[in-house]
Amino acid sequence: MEIGNKQIRTKDLSILCSQFAITLRSGMSISRSMQMLAGQCSDKRLRRVMAEAATEVAAGSTVAAALEKHRERFPLTFIETIRAGEQSGTLERSFDRLQKFYEKSYKTTEKIKGAMTYPLFVVAVAVVVLIIVMAKVIPTLADVFTDLGGTLPLMTRMLIATSHFFASGGC
Repeated sequence: MEIGNKQIRTKDLSILCSQFAITLRSGMSISRSMQMLAGQCSDKRLRRVMAEAATEVAAGSTVAAALEKHRERFPLTFIETIRAGEQSGTLERSFDRLQKFYEKSYKTTEKIKGAMTYPLFVVAVAVVVLIIVMAKVIPTLADVFTDLGGTLPLMTRMLIATSHFFASGGC
């Protein structure tokens, strides 16, 4: 039983497509290319899928049909692009295009993750500071205001009440 996402990672697909295009360009047979790539895969799931697909291709199946048996692992566009490449006789070019697409997709995803890291950090720090202010600083100021006497403005009283609520554990 597998835990986590069943799909092959975008980066692994990009590398696989690049290597597949190179081996096909070198004149190697498709089934031999798949066997060789299966041995080089670092992802165990991809290694197993490629080995099974290589066996099916060696037995006469098309690459798309062999990979389609593992459609939960691959995006539909991946399989259909390979099918189109096989039918048009441009499988090598299809793998080149897929490699460029998945490489760009991976880089975009990484940029988004990188761009979101700083704002999430800032929000986390702001929440921690707010909690400290509400639990420690405001009660101290409230005691000072109480000692001074007089009536506090409504917003100040609401802030102090909120602080007491958080300081008492929210109950």
